[in-house]
Amino acid sequence: MKRLARLVILLVVAVGVALLAKNAIAKIAVVQGVKAITGVGLKIREMDVGLLNTRIGIKGLRVLNPPGFQDSTMMDVPEISVDYELASLLKGKAHLEEVRLDLKELAVVKNERGELNLQSLQAVKASQSAAQTPAKKTQPAAPPPPITVDALELHIGKVVYKDYSSGTLQMKEFNVDIHERFQNITNPYALVGLIVTRALTKTSIARLTNFDLGALQSDVNALVRGSLDQTLQRVRKGLVPDEDALKGTTEKLKSFLGQ
Repeated sequence: MKRLARLVILLVVAVGVALLAKNAIAKIAVVQGVKAITGVGLKIREMDVGLLNTRIGIKGLRVLNPPGFQDSTMMDVPEISVDYELASLLKGKAHLEEVRLDLKELAVVKNERGELNLQSLQAVKASQSAAQTPAKKTQPAAPPPPITVDALELHIGKVVYKDYSSGTLQMKEFNVDIHERFQNITNPYALVGLIVTRALTKTSIARLTNFDLGALQSDVNALVRGSLDQTLQRVRKGLVPDEDALKGTTEKLKSFLGQ
């Protein structure tokens, strides 16, 4: 009996250690992954990693502006829900089966020197580098981390533009209220580009700041077309029972592509 009791205790301890290790791996992967994708700092108020499942709940995530900007926060994300595959994390490759992202506010800021905070995003640097001619090529952007997202539920509430370049703060607010779904995201830079593009196309900020959305647009267009194709395939296979229920989303994505 004593031997059996010791075996039970060892088993409980081993399971506890395994769960703690899983949580630590998941937390490190999230923090490092977001930093690698954005290229800027971030803060997380709370992260809840499921003990017996592969869900991560993140609350109070803020993507920070780089030094030299009056406002500290670029993106205010009250809540993110992630369903991940543990085996991929152990191999150093994040496979996220589902991500629900609630972006409350995207703050586009031009500082006193006329610099735009969006230019610090790794996705923007990568797209602009790819768009340059060979003669004008600068140092290539860092390759994106190995992250894939099977399904993304994206909500963007508000976009705020703050311009400090004239010495007096000029501010505009745009309530965009975007609710969209995307699938099969294999390039994490395209994910950030998608968020920026979807937010700015609902505003006049790109025109006000001379921010070129064209470089981001090509990657995002490919991503959206892929989402459309997968949605239609699911309908044809009967995985989605009501085709009419998908019509609004499909038409919205097609209008985004200009089709």
